[in-house]
Amino acid sequence: MMNHRLADGVEPDRVVTPTSDDEIADILRGKVASEWVLPVGGATAVTTGNAVDRVPTLMDLSGLSGILEYEPADLTVSVRAGTRWSELIAALGENGQTIPVDVPFSDSATVGGVVAAGWVGPRRLRDGTMKDLLIGASFVRGDGLMAKAGGMVVKNVSGFEIPRLLHGSYGSLAVITSVNLKVVPSHEAELTLRTGEMPLLDAIDSVLRLTREQPSIAAAVVDGDGAEGVIAIRLSGRRNPIRELADNIRASFNGPLLGESLDDVESATFWQRHGDGLATASDDRVTIEVGCGPADTSSIVRQIREQFDRDAGIGYSISPGTGSITLALAASTLSLAQWREFWQRSEIESKARFVVLDAPRAWRSGVQIWSVPESQRMLMTALKQQFDPQQRLNRGRLWDRAAEESVASSGRRL
Repeated sequence: MMNHRLADGVEPDRVVTPTSDDEIADILRGKVASEWVLPVGGATAVTTGNAVDRVPTLMDLSGLSGILEYEPADLTVSVRAGTRWSELIAALGENGQTIPVDVPFSDSATVGGVVAAGWVGPRRLRDGTMKDLLIGASFVRGDGLMAKAGGMVVKNVSGFEIPRLLHGSYGSLAVITSVNLKVVPSHEAELTLRTGEMPLLDAIDSVLRLTREQPSIAAAVVDGDGAEGVIAIRLSGRRNPIRELADNIRASFNGPLLGESLDDVESATFWQRHGDGLATASDDRVTIEVGCGPADTSSIVRQIREQFDRDAGIGYSISPGTGSITLALAASTLSLAQWREFWQRSEIESKARFVVLDAPRAWRSGVQIWSVPESQRMLMTALKQQFDPQQRLNRGRLWDRAAEESVASSGRRL
């Protein structure tokens, strides 16, 4: 049973546990949704969002579980949104297949939650994201309308873009009830290479060079503080080719010897723990993700280091090849307003975006936790008006008050 208590201490007024699309539609049309509803799967990403004082209704989607259709020969699967991620991966594994996305807390996270949160891990470098594998979805809009888009055919493009809109929407547009996904053959083996400590910026540059030279690398990250970093490189595929690739990488690497290696289960365990660590909520820690172009990664990290004292205890987890920078710091280090002021003054906002993945409720209060350009805000407002005209889903958590008022007063349709 999931924990209905949000990490920032807000207890929902009521909890509903629908088991079908019809029940969800009835809830969204009924009195229980007259204020607003927070859809939740495994509650592993529930602290991402603007702070709210109250959650009138929490919709627990764990009752929508199970695989609806699975065609191993067609490399497709249809699964209900409340299915645990680990259960789906185990079922696919029985046929030597998988979905190449590392999901934090996979025993708790749900398939619909992974899609709604738009989770992207380091394997995006080679294997892409859930959005690339999403070929169909069933959902219930905020106004209670039940709908489907896409299908179970990989090449089918009918209604293809609507499932992509739901990816990363955090349940603000519709309640996802099932998804259709492409699956891929499981890899025969995997190997992770690790270095000792080296200067952080040198490590970033080394990884960026390696990922450009070796497109077969599955993932590569730099973890460390403001001064030093440790590189981890993930290889997967057939056993002999990845060992040859590992030898080539060692021979060409400019830095500390890539001496430590983790094979198969040890490698997979390392990356699972890595993702879990980044997604762990804390009452006194802030986690911020910055996204940029790979070529801008070093310069943005340099600007952050120059702005904030290295003794501030900021931890970095960087995927240079995908342009992802995750910062972990004590909540007392700076306020959200101070972070936004630095962001705007440094002009980083012209080439990057950020989101506060996790922070104490008090830290998130009063200021928008997403960096959204005005042009995108207008598009998001129009989408919200189209899918959820009565503001019944996730009210206030993804849009600040000004944007909400814009939605409420807008009569626009796409």
